[in-house]
This record gives sequence, structure tokens and C-alpha cells, in this order.
Amino acid sequence: MHDPQSITINDDERMIPVWSIVVASLAFLLVEYYLWVVMPAQHHHAPIGFRVYFNISWGVLVALYFLMVGYVSKDAPRRR
Repeated sequence: MHDPQSITINDDERMIPVWSIVVASLAFLLVEYYLWVVMPAQHHHAPIGFRVYFNISWGVLVALYFLMVGYVSKDAPRRR
């Protein structure tokens, strides 16, 4: 017998379209590339721990945005 909560999570995971996952992954990589390669001189005064936290946090936030857009675009017609 399946746990009802795990079934709900799996159903919600299927609501995220593949294009949204691909775009979120690319967006994360582009943000990381920009913050680590293109713009490193502006962070020369910050400790490395802060830079890692800051860069990964922004990458995750941008990726989550695209995942949410994909989820909402697929969920909206279902809810009318």
C-alpha cells in the first residue's frame, strides 16, 4: 500500500513539464557562469564562503522561478 503523501508528491512532480526543467537547468548554469566567470572581479573583497552561498542561492532562485512558471502553466488549465 502506498503512502498517500508520496502519491501526491509524485502527481505534483509530473505537473512540471520537461521544457521547464530544461530551461531551469540552463538558467542555473548560466547564472553560475555569469557570477563565477563573467563577474568575479566585483566579488574580490568577499570571502569565498559568502561567494559560494550568494552564487548558488541566486542560481537556485532563478531555477525555481522557471520551475514554478512551468508548474503553473500546466496546472492552470486543470483548475480553470
